[in-house]
Amino acid sequence: MKKVLIVGAPRSGSTWVSYVLGQHPDVVGWHQATFQSYLAGVDLWRRDRRWSHLSGQPEDSSVETLADALPLGEFRSELAAFADHVYGAVAASKPGASVVVDKQPENCRIARRIHAVDPDVYFLHVIRDPRSVFVSQRAASQGWANFEFPTRPCDGADLWLSDVRRARTIASFSDRYLEVRYEDMHADGERVLAQIHDFVGIDSTALQRAEAIAAHTTDKMRQAAALPDGFVREASTAGWVNSLTADEVAVIEHVAGPAMDDLGYARTRRGGRPPPAVRRHRLAERLVSIADRGASAMRWRAHRALIGRTPDWVPDITEPDER
Repeated sequence: MKKVLIVGAPRSGSTWVSYVLGQHPDVVGWHQATFQSYLAGVDLWRRDRRWSHLSGQPEDSSVETLADALPLGEFRSELAAFADHVYGAVAASKPGASVVVDKQPENCRIARRIHAVDPDVYFLHVIRDPRSVFVSQRAASQGWANFEFPTRPCDGADLWLSDVRRARTIASFSDRYLEVRYEDMHADGERVLAQIHDFVGIDSTALQRAEAIAAHTTDKMRQAAALPDGFVREASTAGWVNSLTADEVAVIEHVAGPAMDDLGYARTRRGGRPPPAVRRHRLAERLVSIADRGASAMRWRAHRALIGRTPDWVPDITEPDER
């Protein structure tokens, strides 16, 4: 069984790509499960608590800490086996499936840890013009996503740039990395889909690929019951032209310009001083950072003074039992 993780900046067309891939008889798609995030959390727990001591051992025992009892390699092997079991269960939901496409773009932020646990994972990076990504993110935040995504262009460009950079570094530690542009998928979907199938090792014909793309047009994607209203918008490759002001375009291009050049996205302007909106945003970021640190310190001191102890660090595990 093969695991393909679709990564990149959110709202870059990864849902559409995963649906098209899932049309193949060998593939089953898994959407926004955050499974790898939880695995990474467990891996981080082991790192942070590896020196937690053990008691009650014989006097001549050399096993004194969690790290002694459970070496990192063994621990990660167990995590990988658990992941295989979960992905295997997902694959079994579709008879004959041997590939699971896990669509969680944010996995680019923990890709190095994912690879450390399971070096056999495939990473598929879907890239889209940052101007289009921001338009989509802002519309989502003002609709179904309830301000989950950026609503200001500088913040949107920062997030896009951060996620794209993180995803592209995967190629430095994994030979199972492929990047495709959303715009190329729209312009020549059959060719790009053939490239993805070849990358994963899936056999397909030109007719199968054409049918997979035709089955997931914008109108048909809007009818998908699992997607919230408004999730699928225009699916345009240049809709930003009529959706952004000149100032908003200038902000995004100033922040993301060099990466846009490298990826083949033409800018409308070059050079010049940072737009005023960028300077205001950077100042706001510094002020918010200072306020966050001050609020955290104030909470800590107030808790000790008024409650008599420091704030809890133990996570809340009082939720109802799961089925």
